[in-house]
Amino acid sequence: MSYRIEDKPAIQIKGISIPLDKSIEENFLVVPQFWDKAVKNGLLAKLMTLDKTEFDNLLGVSICGDNKEWKYYIAVSSLTDTGDEFEEYTIPASKWAVFTGNGTNISLQDLERRVITEWLPFSGFEYGNAPDIEHYIQANPNNAEYEYWLSIQPKKRSDIMVTSNIKATFPTTIENIWEIVTSLTNYSWRSDITKIEIINDIQFREYSKTGFATTFTVTVCKPFERWEFDMENENMKGHWVGIFTPKNGYVEIDFTENVCAKKFLLKPFVKTYLKSNSQFMCRI
Repeated sequence: MSYRIEDKPAIQIKGISIPLDKSIEENFLVVPQFWDKAVKNGLLAKLMTLDKTEFDNLLGVSICGDNKEWKYYIAVSSLTDTGDEFEEYTIPASKWAVFTGNGTNISLQDLERRVITEWLPFSGFEYGNAPDIEHYIQANPNNAEYEYWLSIQPKKRSDIMVTSNIKATFPTTIENIWEIVTSLTNYSWRSDITKIEIINDIQFREYSKTGFATTFTVTVCKPFERWEFDMENENMKGHWVGIFTPKNGYVEIDFTENVCAKKFLLKPFVKTYLKSNSQFMCRI
């Protein structure tokens, strides 16, 4: 995956916004509709008439993470005084990893997923303090040219992730495997936990035999295909990706888990945790 690293000062943008949902999949549906509406009501054309600074073309800016209010902007980088016609936001100065691509909005979404799940955990960087930026060099809905700007900062030495991957094949249906792995109510096969508490539509909490709690937040859910979640407790944090593939009457599972210890003294135990967790997963 090719990329470049850039440092930029604070960037002022002018544009329009909508609230973002905490579900990534929901946002992947709503944001394209927002763009369609901006084209039809003429606001996109008005934005393009503003004098531009750091970027020459349209931007999609996702403000999320620790912010209380998640928002998505369609904007341009501009210092022009637009009064009340457009909203104003200042993107903090940051170091950026910049990835290029072309295609539809779906191909851009796939690029963003790959960067977060495949590149970032092994890059030596972690999330920075600025929003994600989509830079549309050529904003053609069917064949756009774009850049994905991810705010990054060097990862602390104690935060380096440990990775585990398991692949296995089972003589069963994709529906059966999916139900066993993703069910939050039928977990009798899990001898490593005593309880699963459902918090909301995308979050749940598992309790170990000693009562230790780990919180999970689902980030991707494509039934019978892909399941991803972030996980965190007081000792470690990480991300899990499960890929399910039917093959000639069998089902192949491909599970990847990235975990880092929050406390330096616990780093030696991360590999043990991953090995143990993988063994439980293979008992399905």
